[in-house]
Amino acid sequence: MRVLAAADVHGKWPVYQWLVTVARERHVQAMVLAGDLLGCPDGFDTPQLAQQHEARILVQFLEDARVPVFYIMGNDDLVELNSHSNRVRSLHGQRVRAGQFAFVGYQYSLPFMGGTFEKPEAGIERDLRDLAELVGAETVVVTHTLLRNFRLLGGRRYWGDSVSELFGFGLEAFDL
Repeated sequence: MRVLAAADVHGKWPVYQWLVTVARERHVQAMVLAGDLLGCPDGFDTPQLAQQHEARILVQFLEDARVPVFYIMGNDDLVELNSHSNRVRSLHGQRVRAGQFAFVGYQYSLPFMGGTFEKPEAGIERDLRDLAELVGAETVVVTHTLLRNFRLLGGRRYWGDSVSELFGFGLEAFDL
């Protein structure tokens, strides 16, 4: 199965156009978008209104791509895409089968900028316990966050160990 995946597009339309072109040319069976999908175009009273406008346009654009699109939102997204199409589907909190794989998504991350899709680690841990029953063999877990505790300059913590502990990932599996 050919899957095309991207994250952190931040509303850059040339990137979306490139993704759709590649998906068509390479006969991709699914596209996965892993958060921070929307930008913040000028001309709106609030960032939320700007992203609501962009979300409507993006859903229509992705529906026309002729390839199933599975997505989660990211910490910079202020609104949900709210697609009502089977062709453009949220993965958050659910298992979606495509070909020989199942995709399970989780779109929350630790508080970073005070965004809509941020939660304290205790809330993330509760959510992930429920999500674990959806994960099995040949499951691709899609998240917009790191899988292991990560610190940037100044020691500020951006992700805890919840995901890695729940799914049994060890630090040795990654080049961190």
